[in-house]
Amino acid sequence: MFKGYHKSCIWLAFWLISLHANYAQYGPGGVGDNGEVVLWLHHSMLDSLNASNPLWKDLSGLDNHAVTSPAMVPTILNNRFGNSSGARFNGNQTMTVANNPSLNFNSDMSIAVVVGNQSSAGDNRFVFSKGAGTTNDLGYSLAARNDQIKLRLADDSNEYYDSLEYPGLNNPALAISLYDDSDETSTLNTGNLPALFLQSDDLNPLASSQDLVVAGGPLQQSTSNWVGYIGEIVLFNRKLNVAEELILENYLSVTFDINIARPLYVHRNNYAYQLAGIGRQDGSNTQTDAKGDGMVRIDQASDLDDGEYLLWAHNNDKVNSGGVSENVWRVDRTGNIGQVRLRLYLTGYGINDQNDVSLFVSNVPSFNGATEYQATDWDDVTEIMTFENVNFGIDDYFTFRPGVVQAGPPIIDECPLDITTVNDPGVCEASVGWVPPISDGTLTSSHNPGDNFPVGTTTVTYTATNAEGTTTCTFDIIVNDVEVPMLSNCPSDIIINDADDCEERVSWTPPVASDNCNVVLSSSHNPGDLFSGGTTTVTYTALDDGGNSVSCSFDITLVDDEAPELEDCPKDIMVNTGANCDQIVNWPPPTVTDNCRVTLSSTHNPGDAFPVGSTTVTYTAIDDGGNQSSCSFIITVLDEEVPLILNCDPVVSISDYQPATADAVATWDAPTFSDNCGIAAVTTSHNPGDRFPVGTTTVTYKVDDVNGNISE
Repeated sequence: MFKGYHKSCIWLAFWLISLHANYAQYGPGGVGDNGEVVLWLHHSMLDSLNASNPLWKDLSGLDNHAVTSPAMVPTILNNRFGNSSGARFNGNQTMTVANNPSLNFNSDMSIAVVVGNQSSAGDNRFVFSKGAGTTNDLGYSLAARNDQIKLRLADDSNEYYDSLEYPGLNNPALAISLYDDSDETSTLNTGNLPALFLQSDDLNPLASSQDLVVAGGPLQQSTSNWVGYIGEIVLFNRKLNVAEELILENYLSVTFDINIARPLYVHRNNYAYQLAGIGRQDGSNTQTDAKGDGMVRIDQASDLDDGEYLLWAHNNDKVNSGGVSENVWRVDRTGNIGQVRLRLYLTGYGINDQNDVSLFVSNVPSFNGATEYQATDWDDVTEIMTFENVNFGIDDYFTFRPGVVQAGPPIIDECPLDITTVNDPGVCEASVGWVPPISDGTLTSSHNPGDNFPVGTTTVTYTATNAEGTTTCTFDIIVNDVEVPMLSNCPSDIIINDADDCEERVSWTPPVASDNCNVVLSSSHNPGDLFSGGTTTVTYTALDDGGNSVSCSFDITLVDDEAPELEDCPKDIMVNTGANCDQIVNWPPPTVTDNCRVTLSSTHNPGDAFPVGSTTVTYTAIDDGGNQSSCSFIITVLDEEVPLILNCDPVVSISDYQPATADAVATWDAPTFSDNCGIAAVTTSHNPGDRFPVGTTTVTYKVDDVNGNISE
């Protein structure tokens, strides 16, 4: 199993498998010779990757290029990792490196990957894969899942090895792991770089017939494809030793702007291109010959002892033809390595013989007083120029040019970058320090480290002079005021009892604003302003020049305790119903007066229709202070209309006379009834069809309406 831990900010993973002697020249940082670097998808080749050219060029020399379709080309972001580009894969985009025997390893392998911003949630996301997708699938793959990195190595014994516990994959990260198949263990001490430790049985050949997929898994599922950036992928067919490991670590630190615990090269701000290096950790861990991807190759150090290194990189100016170099390299030397041989690869620069170009080494960037080295050999076929017995100081510069370097104006190097800081407590300025630039001229400055700088932006200018002229460099110091103003003596709430007027002019003593810098006090209201009834919040705000602010508030309340007055409230009203058992009633509304604004409302309005009975009409006056007054009167509607009886003199028919009983049956049409409010009950003394005795009988109908009026 793999075990791991994480402490850094760019993820670079190495898995290295056997120990070989090292004669490295051409790989990253000069690590790995031709034939040892079997895949090198270099960050600089991303600049030409697009829909018209959907190919990520391989710099190993084996043509293991990664290709895709125009529609699947990832997005390229310049300067994603420091000065280096990154390819943004969205989970649907992948690239393919065709299957090649050079990508199948017998036992020894090294993998270097630079990625950032992996954002999967629960799924395996593959940075690359070549088989190793199922239990019977040979090959290898590198994947991430949540906070875990997994390197799977599948050989013909179906053995699998996982590296776990790697937090921080949502941000760029860096890791290195070494594996030695000969002793089945792996360790790497890289300070703040995590070390992934591997222990396993010997690996049998990792031969896979599948293509190598970049940003995708072996099963080509979208849920397993990489989401995030990839900056560089390098595969070696051997294990690196400690010296190579340190140099490669520094190459990646400089190239991808990574902070590391063991920096051998400290000039990456200005000299960050094509770093390479030689060195010796001990007798078994050396790198004595290095070129990398640049044009400078150095070897044959005469006095390279344990713990000594020499690294170099340039400032990315272009090299002109005819042997004129605008590039300036800078070295960083650990220990005294003695003299070295330096070779320049000058193909295409129009050099005819070894006298066309000289090498200049200086401890100042202007090269005034530089040491000139004449070439000792020029190869017309390879176009390689050789300089023997070159000495480098700890932080020297070197370049190559035709003839003698002419004296010129001084050069200022390592001019500080802009500095942003905050004010010192209690004052409107800050004491700021920096490392001054260096120059081969007389250097003066407008300010000095440790000076006090006011809040805002101040430009610091360094001026270098010599007999040939003047050179300047500038940088800005930005001091931000982060101290919040103070407000003291903020008034308490003010309450005014106002019995006569609905507004009042109110005065108070404003609060006092103080700050370490200039401060402006503003308010929503001012003493002496006119305030209306109710509660008004007064707010004071102190704002300083840095945009910091503080506020305080208090309430001014005008208490209106005077109730409105209602006059001419109507008297009780009594009316009779109309035809519809109600009555429309009119009256003059009362009048209202108050010291403040008042609203008059009522339960009923003149012209409303009122039902039979008594209805209370109420008027209510409420002012803005919540005080109220009411008056009421009663409207009584009387129903004095009796029911109507129609056809109460009907024609009576007599039938079925019975002599024995002296009676007969009488029939008639019953009368009809109506009322403006409604009939409650009808009673009668007889009904049609009753038997009546001989003689005269009076039939009576009685009608009651709903309000108790009766008709017979």
